[in-house]
Amino acid sequence: MIKRLYILLIILSTFAFSVPLATSYDLADTLVYEGLGSNAITDIVEVNDSIFLFASGNGLSISYDRGENIYTYYQGSNTVSYGAITGIATLGEHMWIATAYDTMILEGSYYRDYPKGNGISYTPDGGQTWERFPQSVDAQNDSIELLY
Repeated sequence: MIKRLYILLIILSTFAFSVPLATSYDLADTLVYEGLGSNAITDIVEVNDSIFLFASGNGLSISYDRGENIYTYYQGSNTVSYGAITGIATLGEHMWIATAYDTMILEGSYYRDYPKGNGISYTPDGGQTWERFPQSVDAQNDSIELLY
């Protein structure tokens, strides 16, 4: 429970310090398919007695009827942030989903895989409508100054 509250605090503080434009959409408008997104589920969260979230490396799956029917958001669609689910926080029917995906970076003469954040998705109503907050990106001229 404390872990979830800690994650929720981090996510809420992210909203407070960043101002990306959010994209809103509704479940009826999204591209979903029936079934789990992957056979490797990394987390299962019970939102209430009917709604369950399933996190995987292939994104978010959701059930509104205790798992009788499960729907998964297509990768790359304009829906919940795509990629692997790296965090889920819920408070009643309010849900926050954080995602990341692999990216290739050239290091010397070879490429390496690195995870790249892909933003946060938020729903206030148990997943019926979603708002997507893209990953914040520093400008090229941004710098960090250490104060000792």
